[in-house]
Amino acid sequence: MVEKEKLEQFKEKGFLKVRVIIEMLGKPKDHVTETLKEFIEKMKSDEKEITLEEEFYSEINEEADSYFSCFAELLFWIKDIPSLVGFCFDYMPSSVEIEEPEVITATNSDWASMLNDLQAKLHNIDKIVKESVSQTNFLKKNFQRLLANTLLVHIAVHPAATPELAQLTGVPAKELQPFLDKLIEEKSIIEEEGMYRKPKKHAAP
Repeated sequence: MVEKEKLEQFKEKGFLKVRVIIEMLGKPKDHVTETLKEFIEKMKSDEKEITLEEEFYSEINEEADSYFSCFAELLFWIKDIPSLVGFCFDYMPSSVEIEEPEVITATNSDWASMLNDLQAKLHNIDKIVKESVSQTNFLKKNFQRLLANTLLVHIAVHPAATPELAQLTGVPAKELQPFLDKLIEEKSIIEEEGMYRKPKKHAAP
């Protein structure tokens, strides 16, 4: 709880009183709650520009596909709009409400500072996204190559139907089918009566 004297100081200095909601979705159930609390504790430890006044955690709710969700509602004081924008980029709250003051004034210098910070954060996000896409594509190609090699080795030794290959690879039959079709197209395997096998080599004349 923030001391009354400190609250008055925040108001005199024009600090913003902000209420935010930070949500968490995932599974298993216990992991979601623990992760949200750890995230908030780290935020309170790392974020020196906010002074927390209230903190509330919701009950956990079950969502579709066995996922669980919960949220934390935080009420805090922060110096100015640029600081709040930085907070929003760093912690991605799902809801932000400025409770005080009702009227916010800002100088040209304030707006310029905020826009420069915003641009820097956007550039950083763009860089991270591009790096993530590149890494994802690399992992995807490696996975496809590994899956194809696994299928080819198994089929060369033991002809098999789709259900057996799905069980072997851990990839659902519906998702595995495009890989099998591609191997057929490349003439790496053939399909006969629902069984996939290695093509027979023709003897040289």
